[in-house]
Amino acid sequence: MNRLILNQQYKILRILSENSFGKLYLTENIKTKEKYVIKEINVEKLNDENKKLISKDGAMLPNLNHPNIIKYNDFYFPNSCAYIIMEYLEGSDLEKKIIKNKETKTLFSEKQVFKWFSQICNAIKYIDEKKIIHRNIKPSNIFLTEDNNIKIGDFAIEKIDTLKSKIENNEFYFSELFDIGLTLFEITDLKNNNEKGSIIKVQNLLSNLQLRDSHYSEDLFNIIKASLIYQPNKRLKIIENLQINERIKKSLLFDSDSIISNHMKNSISNYSNTTCDSIISDSNNLTKSISIFDDEEEKFRLCKYIGDYKNKKREGKGIQYYKTRDKYDGEWKNNKKEGKGILYYCNGDKYDGEWKNNKKEGKGIFYFKNGDKYDGEWKNDKSLMTGYLKKYSKNGDVYEGQILNGKKEGKGIKTYFNGDKYDGEWKNNKKEGKGILYYNNGDKYDGEWKNDLREGKGTYIYANGQRYDGVWKNNKKEGKGTFYYNNGSKYDGEWKNNNKEGYGKMFYNNGNIYEGQWKNDLIEGIGA
Repeated sequence: MNRLILNQQYKILRILSENSFGKLYLTENIKTKEKYVIKEINVEKLNDENKKLISKDGAMLPNLNHPNIIKYNDFYFPNSCAYIIMEYLEGSDLEKKIIKNKETKTLFSEKQVFKWFSQICNAIKYIDEKKIIHRNIKPSNIFLTEDNNIKIGDFAIEKIDTLKSKIENNEFYFSELFDIGLTLFEITDLKNNNEKGSIIKVQNLLSNLQLRDSHYSEDLFNIIKASLIYQPNKRLKIIENLQINERIKKSLLFDSDSIISNHMKNSISNYSNTTCDSIISDSNNLTKSISIFDDEEEKFRLCKYIGDYKNKKREGKGIQYYKTRDKYDGEWKNNKKEGKGILYYCNGDKYDGEWKNNKKEGKGIFYFKNGDKYDGEWKNDKSLMTGYLKKYSKNGDVYEGQILNGKKEGKGIKTYFNGDKYDGEWKNNKKEGKGILYYNNGDKYDGEWKNDLREGKGTYIYANGQRYDGVWKNNKKEGKGTFYYNNGSKYDGEWKNNNKEGYGKMFYNNGNIYEGQWKNDLIEGIGA
C-alpha cells in the first residue's frame, strides 16, 4: 500500500485497524522518513453539531504535553474526513501484554502494577485539568514504551448522539475512575474483561473478586473494589475512608479537589519511582473495612424488601429491590403490588400509577427513557392507549395530546420533523375540527379541518403578507372568500379549485373596482 495522504506528506504503510467511524494507519513522513500513526475519521454523514465537536476536540489534542500521553503532532479537517497525526510506538499495548502473561501464567509484580497505576492516574489528572475527557480508557488504548512506561492514547472523539445514548443507557459508567479500576483488575487477574455492557455482570464479577493466590496486598484489593462501585461520587467517598498511603489517595481523587486536603495537593511526579514497600501501608493500619457495594447496591444484590408486613407477607407500604436493578416503591397486598406505586426500571423507564395483582391496572403514567410519556388507562399490565400521550417518532415527529384506543383523538399538538406544527383537534389519527397549522415557510392556517385536509371556514396567512379568509374544500379555496393582496388590492367573491370563479368584486390598489364574473382566475363575461 503506497497511497499518499494529506497533501502527499505521508505514505500509508499499512492499516492498523478499521471500523465504521474510520481507519488507523501506520504511515511514513515523505521528507523525514519518520513513522507516525494517523487516525482517519469519516465525518461525511455527521451533522454540523457533531462536526464542531470533532473539530474542537481534535484541535485540542496537539496541545497535550505529558510523558504518559501519546504525543499528538497535528490535526487536519480538510473535507469529509478528519485526520489526527500521532507518534508511533514500537512497543506493545497493555492488552497484548496481559494476554501474553496470561498464556505464560506470569503475574505482574505489585511494584509494576502501582507504577502503571500511578502513571495512568497522572495522565488522567493532567487531561482532567485541561477539561478533556478520555472516554475510552482500557488496556488496548494504553501503550507501553521500550522502557515499560505507560502512554495513554486513542482519545475517543465520538458523535454527540452516540455519547448521549451511552450515558442514558449506562452502556459505560462514564468515569475515568471506574475504567482505571477495571484496568487494574484486568492487570492483576489477567482477564480480558468484556463486562462493561451490563451492570449486573460487573457486580457478579465484583462479588467473586479475589486477587490470585494473595499475590497482591489488601490495599490494592480495596482500591480496585472501591473504584468499581456503581455511583461515581460514592467511589470517591469510600476511597477517602480507606486507611492507605496518602499519595495513593491523591492519585485516585484527581477529579475531586473538594475532598483533597491541602497537603495532598503537592506534586506526585516522583511517585512512580518509589519502591512498592514505601507505597503500601501496613495491612494492620486498615482500620476501616469496606463492602464491595454501597448500601443501595447491596440491596439490589440481595433483593432486599424494606417495608410493612402482615402475616409474614408484604402488605402496606414498602420498597422492593430486584436483582434486575428494577425498584418498586409503593403499596402491597398479600405479597403482591396492589394500590398506588412507582416502578423504576433499570433502563431508565418509570411507571407511576395504580396496580392490581402485581400488574399495572387503572390509571397510571409511564415515562419512557427517550422522553415519551403515556398518561392513561391500563389493564392486565398493558396500556389501553387512551388518555394523554407524548410520543417521539423515529422520523423526528413529536405528538403531545389526547389519544383514544391508540389513535390521536381530541386536542393535541404535533410538531413535524420538517418544522411544521399543528395545534388543534384530531379524530381517528387525522386533523379534524378546529386547529392551527404553522408551516415551516412562515405560512399559517387557522380554521376547520376534515380528514387531514383544510375544509370549512378558515384563514390562511401567507409569509409574504397576503391573506385568504373564507371557505375551503379538499385543501383548496372553494366557495365564498376574501383575498387580501400584499400590494393593497382585495378580492371578495367566489372561488373554485383555488381560483377566482363565479361572481366577485376586485378592489384594486389604484382605486379602480371591477364587479362581475370570473373564471379560472380571469375576468370573464359582463362586469363593471
